[in-house]
Amino acid sequence: MNAKKFSDAMSELDTKYVDEALNYKKKAKKPGWVKWGAMAACLCLIVVAAIPIVNHFNNSVTDIEPLVEYSLEEAPSAPYFGELFPTQILEGYALDGSVGIYDETVLVAHFINETLDDTMTIRIANKDWFADQTQNIDLGVVRYTEKAKDKTGSTIYLDGGEHIIQYSFSNTDIADHAGFCDMVNSAAYFSDADNKVVVFHGSLFNTADLSKETMEWLEWYNSLSPEEQLAISSVPADLYTYDSFGAVDEGAGE
Repeated sequence: MNAKKFSDAMSELDTKYVDEALNYKKKAKKPGWVKWGAMAACLCLIVVAAIPIVNHFNNSVTDIEPLVEYSLEEAPSAPYFGELFPTQILEGYALDGSVGIYDETVLVAHFINETLDDTMTIRIANKDWFADQTQNIDLGVVRYTEKAKDKTGSTIYLDGGEHIIQYSFSNTDIADHAGFCDMVNSAAYFSDADNKVVVFHGSLFNTADLSKETMEWLEWYNSLSPEEQLAISSVPADLYTYDSFGAVDEGAGE
């Protein structure tokens, strides 16, 4: 295109297009710091949102990994919990790993009996902790849990002053363990005669809950032969409401 043709073509253009071209301005670019600032803000949101998740996992680790570990021989000397921990363990049960204290509030120990395919767990914590974890705890009363293959798990909670001691068996009945009371009473806390655990007809009782007369009666009763014990037709009222190692008997005394 020569100069004359170009000039003729330009004269044909609408003047408004020329004005728009002359007044045209490029769209302002956003500064780079605005873009990166927005990205940084998003990153902050992600980090803030992640904090509760990280804390959750930290809490889970606290539940899994003990803060302090003791051997079986050291456990009875552990601060706060030691006097409640037995020094005598049921025959056939071996400590699995170590005795652990979790989050400075709970002592837990697992014992394995391979012959019985059973796990005994001892858990000691203050009463507030148990209140948060378990509802309607009946101290001294065995709770049973039906398992597969005709097995029954059992659990009992015992009063330990400011603490509660939980004994649980995965596949056996506490009432079937003849040495259970001896194990419980081997803890320093139960060395006092007023705090010991006693058995009557397979039922579990804390001596603190029994009258002096009942304790004297039990001592007399236990001095009898099995045949003589069967001939006894009445027992003290303190012992009426329990049956099967502390399991409540609703019909007793009626």
